[in-house]
Amino acid sequence: MVRRLREALLVGATLVLLTAACGGGGARGTAAGDGAEPDSADATGTSKIRANQRALTSEESKRFVDFANDLRSCLARNEMAISRPNATRTEIDLEYGQSVDRASLMSLVVRCGDSLGGPPPKSSLQVFPTRIVIYVPKQCLLDEKVIRATA
Repeated sequence: MVRRLREALLVGATLVLLTAACGGGGARGTAAGDGAEPDSADATGTSKIRANQRALTSEESKRFVDFANDLRSCLARNEMAISRPNATRTEIDLEYGQSVDRASLMSLVVRCGDSLGGPPPKSSLQVFPTRIVIYVPKQCLLDEKVIRATA
Protein backbone atom coordinates (compact mmCIF):
# COMPACT_ATOMS: atom_id res chain seq x y z
CA MET A 1 0.00 0.00 0.00
CA VAL A 2 2.76 2.44 0.97
CA ARG A 3 4.71 1.55 -2.16
CA ARG A 4 1.66 2.19 -4.38
CA LEU A 5 1.08 5.55 -2.70
CA ARG A 6 4.73 6.51 -3.21
CA GLU A 7 4.57 5.46 -6.87
CA ALA A 8 1.34 7.45 -7.36
CA LEU A 9 2.96 10.55 -5.87
CA LEU A 10 5.97 10.16 -8.17
CA VAL A 11 3.74 9.75 -11.22
CA GLY A 12 1.81 12.87 -10.16
CA ALA A 13 5.02 14.88 -9.84
CA THR A 14 6.17 13.55 -13.20
CA LEU A 15 2.92 14.58 -14.91
CA VAL A 16 3.23 18.11 -13.54
CA LEU A 17 6.74 18.40 -14.97
CA LEU A 18 5.72 16.80 -18.27
CA THR A 19 2.85 19.25 -18.59
CA ALA A 20 5.30 22.12 -18.32
CA ALA A 21 7.45 20.60 -21.07
CA CYS A 22 4.57 20.44 -23.49
CA GLY A 23 3.33 23.96 -23.07
CA GLY A 24 0.75 23.10 -20.44
CA GLY A 25 1.89 25.81 -18.06
CA GLY A 26 4.68 26.27 -15.60
CA ALA A 27 7.74 28.45 -15.91
CA ARG A 28 10.26 25.68 -16.29
CA GLY A 29 9.48 24.30 -19.72
CA THR A 30 11.03 20.96 -18.72
CA ALA A 31 10.12 17.35 -18.18
CA ALA A 32 10.98 14.43 -15.92
CA GLY A 33 10.20 10.93 -17.11
CA ASP A 34 8.68 8.30 -14.91
CA GLY A 35 11.33 5.73 -15.76
CA ALA A 36 8.89 3.50 -17.61
CA GLU A 37 10.55 1.44 -20.25
CA PRO A 38 9.22 2.81 -23.56
CA ASP A 39 10.31 -0.16 -25.64
CA SER A 40 10.57 -3.67 -24.23
CA ALA A 41 13.28 -4.51 -26.79
CA ASP A 42 15.34 -1.61 -25.46
CA ALA A 43 15.31 -1.51 -21.65
CA THR A 44 17.27 1.75 -21.52
CA GLY A 45 14.71 3.58 -23.66
CA THR A 46 17.42 4.53 -26.15
CA SER A 47 15.56 3.96 -29.41
CA LYS A 48 12.48 6.08 -28.72
CA ILE A 49 14.42 8.83 -26.98
CA ARG A 50 17.00 9.12 -29.75
CA ALA A 51 14.29 9.22 -32.40
CA ASN A 52 12.87 12.31 -30.69
CA GLN A 53 16.12 14.18 -30.04
CA ARG A 54 17.58 17.08 -31.93
CA ALA A 55 21.27 17.97 -31.96
CA LEU A 56 22.35 20.27 -29.15
CA THR A 57 23.98 23.59 -29.90
CA SER A 58 27.33 24.20 -28.23
CA GLU A 59 25.61 26.63 -25.83
CA GLU A 60 22.96 24.04 -24.93
CA SER A 61 25.63 21.37 -24.44
CA LYS A 62 27.52 23.55 -21.99
CA ARG A 63 24.35 24.53 -20.13
CA PHE A 64 23.15 20.91 -19.97
CA VAL A 65 26.53 19.61 -18.74
CA ASP A 66 26.62 22.36 -16.08
CA PHE A 67 23.10 21.40 -14.97
CA ALA A 68 23.99 17.68 -14.99
CA ASN A 69 27.08 18.35 -12.83
CA ASP A 70 24.99 20.39 -10.38
CA LEU A 71 22.30 17.69 -10.32
CA ARG A 72 24.94 15.01 -9.72
CA SER A 73 26.41 17.04 -6.83
CA CYS A 74 22.99 17.39 -5.23
CA LEU A 75 22.29 13.68 -5.64
CA ALA A 76 25.72 12.82 -4.18
CA ARG A 77 24.98 15.00 -1.12
CA ASN A 78 21.96 12.76 -0.66
CA GLU A 79 24.10 9.61 -0.94
CA MET A 80 23.16 8.66 -4.51
CA ALA A 81 26.13 7.37 -6.51
CA ILE A 82 25.85 8.82 -10.01
CA SER A 83 28.46 8.92 -12.79
CA ARG A 84 29.95 12.07 -14.25
CA PRO A 85 27.96 13.44 -17.20
CA ASN A 86 28.49 11.75 -20.54
CA ALA A 87 27.86 14.09 -23.47
CA THR A 88 26.95 13.21 -27.04
CA ARG A 89 25.80 15.57 -29.78
CA THR A 90 22.15 15.00 -28.81
CA GLU A 91 22.06 14.23 -25.07
CA ILE A 92 23.74 14.37 -21.70
CA ASP A 93 23.36 11.33 -19.48
CA LEU A 94 24.25 10.32 -15.96
CA GLU A 95 24.52 6.62 -15.21
CA TYR A 96 23.74 4.87 -11.95
CA GLY A 97 23.86 1.28 -10.73
CA GLN A 98 20.94 -1.11 -10.68
CA SER A 99 21.23 -1.24 -6.89
CA VAL A 100 19.97 2.37 -6.66
CA ASP A 101 16.33 2.55 -5.57
CA ARG A 102 14.63 4.24 -8.55
CA ALA A 103 11.69 5.59 -6.59
CA SER A 104 14.05 7.33 -4.15
CA LEU A 105 16.22 8.52 -7.02
CA MET A 106 13.25 9.98 -8.91
CA SER A 107 12.07 11.81 -5.83
CA LEU A 108 15.56 13.24 -5.33
CA VAL A 109 15.88 14.18 -9.01
CA VAL A 110 12.69 16.23 -8.73
CA ARG A 111 13.78 17.82 -5.44
CA CYS A 112 17.34 18.53 -6.63
CA GLY A 113 16.11 19.75 -10.02
CA ASP A 114 13.70 22.15 -8.33
CA SER A 115 16.45 23.44 -6.03
CA LEU A 116 18.52 24.19 -9.14
CA GLY A 117 15.67 26.11 -10.76
CA GLY A 118 14.61 23.20 -12.93
CA PRO A 119 16.36 21.69 -15.93
CA PRO A 120 17.42 24.01 -18.75
CA PRO A 121 14.63 25.58 -20.85
CA LYS A 122 13.12 23.38 -23.58
CA SER A 123 14.90 20.30 -22.23
CA SER A 124 13.51 16.95 -21.24
CA LEU A 125 14.89 15.22 -18.12
CA GLN A 126 14.01 11.54 -17.87
CA VAL A 127 14.97 8.79 -15.43
CA PHE A 128 15.44 5.30 -16.86
CA PRO A 129 16.52 2.01 -15.25
CA THR A 130 20.26 2.79 -15.29
CA ARG A 131 20.54 6.41 -16.41
CA ILE A 132 19.20 9.94 -16.27
CA VAL A 133 18.95 11.62 -19.69
CA ILE A 134 18.74 15.33 -20.56
CA TYR A 135 17.98 16.30 -24.16
CA VAL A 136 15.90 18.62 -26.36
CA PRO A 137 12.90 16.79 -27.82
CA LYS A 138 11.89 17.39 -31.41
CA GLN A 139 8.24 17.27 -30.35
CA CYS A 140 6.11 16.73 -27.27
CA LEU A 141 4.94 13.14 -27.09
CA LEU A 142 2.65 13.62 -24.10
CA ASP A 143 -0.98 12.82 -24.80
CA GLU A 144 -3.14 15.98 -24.76
CA LYS A 145 -5.66 14.20 -22.47
CA VAL A 146 -2.93 13.78 -19.86
CA ILE A 147 -2.02 17.46 -20.11
CA ARG A 148 -5.65 18.53 -19.63
CA ALA A 149 -6.10 16.14 -16.71
CA THR A 150 -3.19 17.72 -14.81
CA ALA A 151 -4.02 21.36 -15.62
